Amino acid sequence: MIVLVVDDHELIRSLVSVLLTREGFRLLEAADGIDGYEILQQVGSRVDLLLTDIQMPRMDGISLAQRARQLYPNLPIVFMTGDLTSASQLPARSVVLEKQMLDRELIPAIVKGMAEVAEANLAHFNPPQLGSAKPGPPADSHQLLLTQSWLQQMRRARTHYNRCAARFHSVVEEQNRRLLPAPDGRDAVRQARKEEAFALKEYVRVLGILTDLAVSAKLPEGEPPEPDASVRGGGGETG
Repeated sequence: MIVLVVDDHELIRSLVSVLLTREGFRLLEAADGIDGYEILQQVGSRVDLLLTDIQMPRMDGISLAQRARQLYPNLPIVFMTGDLTSASQLPARSVVLEKQMLDRELIPAIVKGMAEVAEANLAHFNPPQLGSAKPGPPADSHQLLLTQSWLQQMRRARTHYNRCAARFHSVVEEQNRRLLPAPDGRDAVRQARKEEAFALKEYVRVLGILTDLAVSAKLPEGEPPEPDASVRGGGGETG
């Protein structure tokens, strides 16, 4: 997954690079909105998410986001800011990340940004309905079942990710409050982080498939793979 990071502070870009690279993301970087827009014009079809500062010289993040959406209407966008008052000009339902919370909230913000686009597209996506007035090929019923299978997979993946993320933060809190002996605490944090990272990759993978599905009204070839046993055990949706 490729993230375009646009910020006029090199230190912020470096921090984001460290946090995302260790999760397996690939990065493109730009120092302001104009440079970011030029990158989108050149290789935008390969960019999976735009992560941009709001206040920047030459072209701010809001203008960049507007131009980016003109090029790629389904591009997920996450805004960063050190001053939340600057976020008052953003469109409704924008995903905003405080720079002071980068180390803890960056990954959840990216997931939320992707989910907003995927679920907005799915809300307008009408898969072939069984018993539809329009006669269709026999594959229509199969396509509907496949669509439902991918939606169920997304809900399971989201539930599992939410639980792993909550577990990770809980373990970190326990370690910070010294409720766990130091070696046990480090091991517990490392294991919880590994589980969260695995759950994140699965959730992002399914969100990407569903976004493509909603935009193109086409399904991937074949049945959705069975989720990992840990995902399968996720149970009902947690929102």
